[in-house]
Order: sequence, then C-alpha cells, then structure tokens
Amino acid sequence: MKKYLLENELKYSKEERKAFLESLREYGQFKSEVYRSKKLREISQRIGEMINAAEAFTLQETDGWFDGLSVKRDVKSIKDDYKVFEKTCSEISQLQQRLESVYENIGQKLGRYYEV
Repeated sequence: MKKYLLENELKYSKEERKAFLESLREYGQFKSEVYRSKKLREISQRIGEMINAAEAFTLQETDGWFDGLSVKRDVKSIKDDYKVFEKTCSEISQLQQRLESVYENIGQKLGRYYEV
C-alpha cells in the first residue's frame, strides 16, 4: 500500500510535488530508448553476410579491372573491420542486457512508492 503524506506535512509545495509526480510518469517513456538496441546482433549478422557476398562478387567482378592484390587486401581489411564490429555488437548486447535489468529494477523500486 502506498503511503501519502498529509498536505500539512509536505516539505515541498503542491507545484513541486505535482512536477515531481509528473516527471515520474515519464519513466515508462524511456523504455523505448533503453530497449532500442535489440536488433544489433541481427544487424551484425546481416552485415557479415553482405561482406561475404561482397568478397565473392568483388573478386569475380573486378577481375582484370583492378589489381587483384589490392582487391584482396581491401577485402581482408573489410573483414578485419567487421570482426571489430561484430565484437563490439556483442559487447553492446551484454551491456544492453545489464542496462535493461537495472532499468527494470529502478522502475520496480520506484513503483513501490509512486505510480510510474
């Protein structure tokens, strides 16, 4: 059960209290931003597929147009960059899970005392 102070016991003005309670109602609106990175793993996988396809196409399509060694070096560089991208997405996903958990904990605890 939520306890409310009597008006004569309030240390803050009615306007301050109203502003505070309205700000708490915004808490749920943050959810879409907190949970927005759910698709990073899917995006990373799709980019990996694009890179694999680009490697095959680039090596085949540029045959004779560009120096083969330069093309292979560029493709290798792209793949190296993708490894960093993939690792970063994985790290972000882990941090995302932690962020979501903490956000939920804060909401539950605030919800004990206020309507969030």
